[in-house]
Amino acid sequence: IALVIPMDKVEAQANAIAKNSMMVSVVAILILLAILFVLAGVISKPILKTAGYTNKVSEGDLDAPLEINQKDEIGSMADSLRAMVGELKKTILKAEDETRKAEEESEKAREATAEAEKQEPRRIWPAQKVCSMQQTGLNRFLSG
Repeated sequence: IALVIPMDKVEAQANAIAKNSMMVSVVAILILLAILFVLAGVISKPILKTAGYTNKVSEGDLDAPLEINQKDEIGSMADSLRAMVGELKKTILKAEDETRKAEEESEKAREATAEAEKQEPRRIWPAQKVCSMQQTGLNRFLSG
């Protein structure tokens, strides 16, 4: 038994299959590119927000908002950054408070010193006199 199939029919079917394969490939590549574009935005957008936030904080804006509420690694990083800035704010406020207290105490000491100098400007305190006598004795010993 012999089977005869015209070659032009075989080539036509092969060309149709190739054309369909090319169309499916192009559509698949376009769909893949769209998915990659969306994923890139989902990943990069919160990272860019975080970078902007850290820039604001580095410029001194400790009240800048970081609006990332994800439940993944990026969300965890955002939570950690917010906590770190909160602790930094507390530390700065405490340092400012301690500085203010130290300035108040320093001012009180200056006022007390000025008041004491007004009341007894030429009085030599006993400790100063003892130190002066010890220095004189030491000088005699060294020169002698």
